[in-house]
Amino acid sequence: MSKTQVKCVSYSPKNGTEWGNYEIDTFIQGLLDLIEKNNLYFLVIANILEKYKNPDNDPQTKKLRNLDLMSYFKAYLIKDNEEEKKSLSDLLDILYSKTSQDVGDIRGKFLEAVIYKYAPKNIPLLPNTIKCVEAIISFEEQTLGGNDCDFDFTYHGDNGSTSEIPDYFECKATIDGMVQVGQPMNVLKKSKLKKWEYAKEIYNQLSIQAGIVPKIYFTCLNSRVEDIQTHVNNEGYGCVTILNNKDIYRMII
Repeated sequence: MSKTQVKCVSYSPKNGTEWGNYEIDTFIQGLLDLIEKNNLYFLVIANILEKYKNPDNDPQTKKLRNLDLMSYFKAYLIKDNEEEKKSLSDLLDILYSKTSQDVGDIRGKFLEAVIYKYAPKNIPLLPNTIKCVEAIISFEEQTLGGNDCDFDFTYHGDNGSTSEIPDYFECKATIDGMVQVGQPMNVLKKSKLKKWEYAKEIYNQLSIQAGIVPKIYFTCLNSRVEDIQTHVNNEGYGCVTILNNKDIYRMII
């Protein structure tokens, strides 16, 4: 009796970046090092990055930001290590002295680095888990998705076997930039809508062709996403689950 051949989903990095070559710059590594010492620092950083999206334009803005930082330390009961708190304060001062472009880039790359380090959400990392950066996803030699998009990080157990459910992650520092509650999704700019369409197409193609229902996550630094998730669901993109900063924190711990 012949054995049933196991079918697999395949992944290849679109831009050629192998998993182990994903680069995290020294500034963001400094933030990750603090989170490694105390996971609650992630929530502090996420709240600051959510609220402050632009450089300090005047001394008053910097003062308000530092007051918020102290309030987050208090809210998350971070009070013992003054050296670590000062280190975070200094790093944030450096960040918000940069240009608008740099602040935006670092906010996004910080979130990506956290997901790279602490994902996946639903599957264990084993030697046969496929991990891919900006993957081209294929099944039976057919490239899926079809609009030149990708997910930032993909994870699939058992070498991509269709007996396993994969985790896919897209990182958006501020999810509000990807969707407007109260406005139909089809009025979004094409560059933004195509990511949602890509997610839906991947979900439908894998469900129909491979018999698996992937977990697709759009991660963000937002504190609240309930209204956005409801809107996305109502617009026909319920295949995507939006993870807020507390959801990501639960992945870290």
